[in-house]
Amino acid sequence: MKAPADQKILYAHTGAVREEERREGGREERGERRREKEREKERRRERRGDRRRRGEDRGREEGQEEGRRREEGERGEGGRGEEERRRRGEEGREERGQGEKRERRRGEERREEERERGEGRRERERRGREKERRDGERERDRERGGEEGEESRREGGREGEERRRREKERERGEKEIERGREERKKEKRGGEREGQGERGGRERRRGQAREGGEGREEERRRGEKEEGREGKERKKRERRKERREGEKERERREKEGGREEGGEREGEERTGRERGRRKRRREGEKERREGGGEIEGGRKRRRGESEGGRRERGIKRRSSKGREEGEREKKRRGGEKE
Repeated sequence: MKAPADQKILYAHTGAVREEERREGGREERGERRREKEREKERRRERRGDRRRRGEDRGREEGQEEGRRREEGERGEGGRGEEERRRRGEEGREERGQGEKRERRRGEERREEERERGEGRRERERRGREKERRDGERERDRERGGEEGEESRREGGREGEERRRREKERERGEKEIERGREERKKEKRGGEREGQGERGGRERRRGQAREGGEGREEERRRGEKEEGREGKERKKRERRKERREGEKERERREKEGGREEGGEREGEERTGRERGRRKRRREGEKERREGGGEIEGGRKRRRGESEGGRRERGIKRRSSKGREEGEREKKRRGGEKE
């Protein structure tokens, strides 16, 4: 079974924690090894010092022995033996003082090392306890129902917070897209319904931004009225369409009238199509004047067209588009009229 995304995040996080622990453990071990080396050096130094001191002590003992012998031989020579003993006693005291200082310093260093070791141990113990707690929680979650328990634990943690933030952003983005779509629809409808078009939509949007929730409430009310308005809208559109068609028809009639009156009306521009139509009409009139007459069925004969050609006999032919032309096509192209 594939682990869900949040579970993967948890595994990755756990792995990172373990890696961190391993690195810290490695650091502590390296520090411990370094301190052990230093202690070994110190011990070697002390052994060297001990050997040296033993040599000195041996020399001192030999010297003392010699001094005693000399003293016994020199008793008669006065206080020189006494002087020698006093001097040797002072040297011994000084030597002992140095040894005590060394011992004291060594004891402090040892205590410092123990304190550091204790802190490292405490830190390791704390991490171990933390890990045990996490493992225990995970185990309990698994027993309590797997993902639900995991979810409830994560809700309070960093992963849950991050996921909630992402979900909020996604919802906000979807709402924005939906709102934009609605706005565009309203702008399109606005021109027909309110006679304002895009401007109306923009002003409505501004009003909504100012009023916040009031704009949305108004939109809901408008949606309820929409169905009732649909019929009116349709009627308006049909009336407008009829009006436009009527105007086109009137313009066409005016143009036809202008042509029948002869020549071009004042200020009228001729298009290529218009010029072609006029030319063909003139040619037809010329043919009629010259006695070309009409072909059966009432169609005017064009110049250069033989009477009773293929088209007039109803013979089908293949058009340039590769389509068989039938009776209807023939009629559309100006063939026989019934």
